[in-house]
Amino acid sequence: MRYPSPLVEGVLLGRRKRFFADVRLGDGSEVVAMCANTGSLRGVLRPGQRVRLSRAANPDRKLLFDWEQARVGRTWVGVNTSI
Repeated sequence: MRYPSPLVEGVLLGRRKRFFADVRLGDGSEVVAMCANTGSLRGVLRPGQRVRLSRAANPDRKLLFDWEQARVGRTWVGVNTSI
């Protein structure tokens, strides 16, 4: 999959209200990322797992990141259903 800009890696802290994922980035900061997938994500939703985020194209958007991928075993799994 090709993305317009490099993805940012982090660690999933949790998901709330289906559309929000709390993620700790490599620098220790915590961000809220938009989760475009309204499904349960039961197979990929594991706090502590590695995730990849993309930066929002619009700097004025409330959430500056989108959750794109989750690491499951040795594989990166796409979670953004809008792509």
